Amino acid sequence: MSGVPFEVLSITISLISRIIFDFCFHFSKLKHERNEVNDVPFMIVCEEAHNYVPRSGSVDYVASKKSIERIAKEENMASV
Repeated sequence: MSGVPFEVLSITISLISRIIFDFCFHFSKLKHERNEVNDVPFMIVCEEAHNYVPRSGSVDYVASKKSIERIAKEENMASV
């Protein structure tokens, strides 16, 4: 993501992470409806995450922080 301009980095991270998560979520539901095993695991790794989701409450990172937090919460609920 080093080539992405700083001004759109948060939105880019937010969109990519949500697209990946939504695809995997709906693929899993489809497999479940067909009584098939979902044998396609996924994992989102945010290397250097402090660049995309800093601890500060900066407005610049609201989109990426919100998406990644939501994905983490939903994934934790799905694995319970």
